[in-house]
Parts: sequence; C-alpha cells; structure tokens
Amino acid sequence: MAERPPTAVFTCHQPERIEAWQKELDEGMAQFNTRIKTYAERIGKPVLDIRRGWWKIWVRGYVEQDPKATPLNGWRRERGEDTVVPYLRTNAGKVVGAQLEALEFNLPTPPGLPQIVMGDGFMGTFNIEKLGQVWFATITVPLRTDKGLKDTLHEVDPALWTPAKMSAYWAAKEEAA
Repeated sequence: MAERPPTAVFTCHQPERIEAWQKELDEGMAQFNTRIKTYAERIGKPVLDIRRGWWKIWVRGYVEQDPKATPLNGWRRERGEDTVVPYLRTNAGKVVGAQLEALEFNLPTPPGLPQIVMGDGFMGTFNIEKLGQVWFATITVPLRTDKGLKDTLHEVDPALWTPAKMSAYWAAKEEAA
C-alpha cells in the first residue's frame, strides 16, 4: 500500500528534547523486549501476541499453532483465533493477567505533539523522523473538512515545532534516501 502523504509538516528547533524522547523510547523498548523474552521463555511459549495502542504496548497472550494443545493453567483459547489469553474467571487467570499487566510499556509522550490525532472524527497518525540534521514531525489525517486538522494543529507546541513547507519535507526525504 502506498504511503499516504502527510497533511501537515513541522520542523523542530530544540532537537535535544526530541533526542531525549527518542532515547527514552529506545531504552523503554529494549527493556520491554527483554521482559517479554524472559516471560516467553519462562512459560515455554516463544510467540507472544503483542499489541500496540496510542499510549502503550502490551502482551495480550501467547500464540498456540496446535489447535489440540491444552492451554496452560490460567489461560483459555480465544474463540476463533490461535491466541491464548488469560482466563480471568479463575484465580490462576487473574494471576496471569497481573503478570501480563506488569509487562506493559507505557509509551513516552512525544514532546510538543498531541497524544491522539483526530480529523473529521477519524484517527490519524503522526510520525517523527530525522532527515539529515533536521527533525520532522508529520501529521496525516483522513479529512473531509479541515476542522479536525485545525483542532489537532492547535495542540502542537509552537515553542518546539515550527510549521514547514511540504516541499522542504519531501526534499529532505529525497536527499536522505
């Protein structure tokens, strides 16, 4: 699927704040990966069902390819899926649920950007990337009107981010390729 072009582009004039956020994100992801690898080895299930939301990354359960395999104690097979999830109606399942909750990684909030991007009632996306020596933030919103975009752009911190021309972003992206 082709990459959807951004709706708005910004450049950062305090790169040290973005680099600190990126470092926090990278360290947190490394710790999360270590925790889930250790957990997968402990329960003897190498493939975990990992989900990512706006605010966090979490483990939903483990993947069991063999449809005849009996789930571990405190787990149940999700109907119609290969995923086995905590069986929260049992005490063992509540313990498993608490263990999975402890594995969660709360994503650090990107500095100066909205936590959720909305446009015309639809969720959009934002991306932060370093092209050459410049940090760019792009916001992509599926719009029918620009009201939702104006609301989102109002949340961008002007002390950190400056609106940029789309052509400057594409030129930097092409040069970095």
